[in-house]
Amino acid sequence: MRTVRLSTTWISDGLIDFEYKVYQLLAYLQKINVLFGQKKIYPHLSDMLEQYRYLADFKNQKEDTKNKFPQTISEIDLKSKMVHYEHLFEDDDVLKTIDEIIDFALPKLKENIELGKELFEYASSVMELEPIGIVPLYRKEGYFLLRDTSINQALIFYYKVKLIQTEIDKYRALETKYLGREKLSIVNTPENIKLKLIKNFKEIPNPSSYMISIKEPLPLVPTWLPIAKRMLLKAVS
Repeated sequence: MRTVRLSTTWISDGLIDFEYKVYQLLAYLQKINVLFGQKKIYPHLSDMLEQYRYLADFKNQKEDTKNKFPQTISEIDLKSKMVHYEHLFEDDDVLKTIDEIIDFALPKLKENIELGKELFEYASSVMELEPIGIVPLYRKEGYFLLRDTSINQALIFYYKVKLIQTEIDKYRALETKYLGREKLSIVNTPENIKLKLIKNFKEIPNPSSYMISIKEPLPLVPTWLPIAKRMLLKAVS
């Protein structure tokens, strides 16, 4: 199945009709649920989080704009000594429809985000990270093995921690490169694989090296690798 995506501007693209947009959203979430059933988390969880933040921000900004508009007195209650005001800003039919769509979409997205988070926690619980040999002080560059315990095979990756600067913030990310695979055995241990890497790639004479083992099968690209990278980034940061 191809990657399931929903444009961040889906709510205002094309026909702005409540029933049509609800159908569009539910069809998207249904496909996400199929992928979650296959234990495929990324990029679908990140995409839903982005959708949720975009809609919540749009709603908050609209309310903030409305509150900044001038108000007029609509009623004076002499008995309670209260003055009631009315906003001069009024939504047209399109904005009202968008509000209805957002109010429907936010709880639906939140519900499915929670399902994704539960799946993330489950996947993390069947993975274990451990260093290979002595961990050096410099850990921003090195290697990691993804070990499937059911077949005792390891995928080998090079990693490098990079600092990414955006207009809003800066954050760390893990750049990785696939180097190959090895069958693990009594002779071909993770330590021996590390020695081979040192011999073949002399640029890093004392590499930081880790093994991330998985106890139950998980899809590599949409789940195992991205969660392993998160675990490793946390360990080396």
